[in-house]
Amino acid sequence: WWNFITVLLVALVFTYSRSGILVATLEAIFFILFYGRKYWKIFVGLGVGLLIVLLVSGGFGRLTFDTSASNRLLIWVNGLYLFLANPLGVGLGNSGEITSAFLLPDDINCRTLINSHLTLLCEFGFIIGAVWLAIIFTAVKNGISAKTSKLKFATLNAFCGLLISSSLSTVFDWEVLLNPSKFTHLTEVNLACSYLLFGVFCLLAGYLLFKNFRTKTLLTSFFVFLALGFIIYAVSYKILLKIRTYDNATFVQNCKTSQCSVALFDDDYTLKSALQTLRKLKLDDNILIATKSWQYKETLPKLFPKNWILFGKCADFASSNPASPIILIKPSPYYNINKSTPRSQIYLPTWDPKYNRLKKEFPNFKEIRKR
Repeated sequence: WWNFITVLLVALVFTYSRSGILVATLEAIFFILFYGRKYWKIFVGLGVGLLIVLLVSGGFGRLTFDTSASNRLLIWVNGLYLFLANPLGVGLGNSGEITSAFLLPDDINCRTLINSHLTLLCEFGFIIGAVWLAIIFTAVKNGISAKTSKLKFATLNAFCGLLISSSLSTVFDWEVLLNPSKFTHLTEVNLACSYLLFGVFCLLAGYLLFKNFRTKTLLTSFFVFLALGFIIYAVSYKILLKIRTYDNATFVQNCKTSQCSVALFDDDYTLKSALQTLRKLKLDDNILIATKSWQYKETLPKLFPKNWILFGKCADFASSNPASPIILIKPSPYYNINKSTPRSQIYLPTWDPKYNRLKKEFPNFKEIRKR
């Protein structure tokens, strides 16, 4: 087993994972505190070996507080803000995308919140979050006792190690676990490892829970976390960034009134790039923007906005003749505007070959802005 652990430590070092090295070090310290001097020579030997491998591999260069670490802190803070604004959840796979687009600087993008527990809270809401946190709290509490056996201590140590790891990174990727068909680039080995690691975490939690299990502790912690969630929900109306669902599609709203401008983009954009374009055009205030492309939808969402903002191929929906004015952003070069379309605006860069043609063919448009 010691030889096996040594091989694992070498493999860990060559992943250059600072979180992994930190957790392995903490677990070793917990073992030393539990066993005292009994195995101190082995632990010292492992520590020296770890330092040598770090030196040989160049891993020491990773042990710094760089932009990856500082960005992670920024992601966590803004992820918490997103949860406080939407305590009922933003939906599976939406937390990182929405946080990247609305709350993080332009050069920071994330698919998850680089914290499995915070991602779960943001995406599934405080009710499921309360269940998750109550289970974790009870498992840890049950594992800490005056008469801790060696097996129970080892289980608690491993469980806490995974708990810390999943707090510092996306160890449990909920979108991969619940919607693996979306990630076609992942191999069967990748998926098997993801499910296996989550299964190990559940087995460790199960052992700790049912060893000296106390129903009262589990229920009390659940209701405490649930009450905190209801308090957050009661005050969340003050935060503007809201997640809405219309026609089975997710929208992000940053205004209090219902008279927002609705923005729909095509496959040439992502939520973040579409929002960046709106910011450049100073159209990003009081909007309701879809989180996914609307290109292959059949109709407009059943809304009555202040304006429709249609990107690229979504300009085809202007022929639906909505009552609200239309703003077009880089429509297709072959797009023909219905003469009965409400007076609108077209945003095109001046170098775009469509610019002069549209300017001549559609004088009924209120304004063509050169960008």
